[in-house]
Amino acid sequence: MRLIVADFKDGKSCVTEETDVTPEGDGMSPLPMLDLVLDPPSVRPVGVSEYRDLGIPFRSMRWQRTRFPANQLRPFHYTNTIDCHTVIDGWIELLLDDGPHRLMPGDMTIVKGVDHGWHIGPDGCTVSMILLGTPGPE
Repeated sequence: MRLIVADFKDGKSCVTEETDVTPEGDGMSPLPMLDLVLDPPSVRPVGVSEYRDLGIPFRSMRWQRTRFPANQLRPFHYTNTIDCHTVIDGWIELLLDDGPHRLMPGDMTIVKGVDHGWHIGPDGCTVSMILLGTPGPE
């Protein structure tokens, strides 16, 4: 299992961190994934693709499960949220300016509102998401 963080570097959306998060041993294995202060708000760049307002107010959170249909390509966009995804079943590719990043069951990604898209595998994909509201673009 792995955690990848998608952020902004040198004018492009890219993976800025990749960590092995495979549980160790048989006991409880907590591992911090994200520490975030939303006040003051996290500063994020304005994307160059289509903006999508996900309806999550600043300083609010939504936890949802999303089922993506098979073989779907979701074009590049950016959001007013920081999205924490965990793949439950199937596979999905996170598309960034630095290329595709395949996520398998148990893999996680944090997308910090940067330009990104999705390519869903042939069996579809189910993802658990936590969406954190940040200020929208001005």
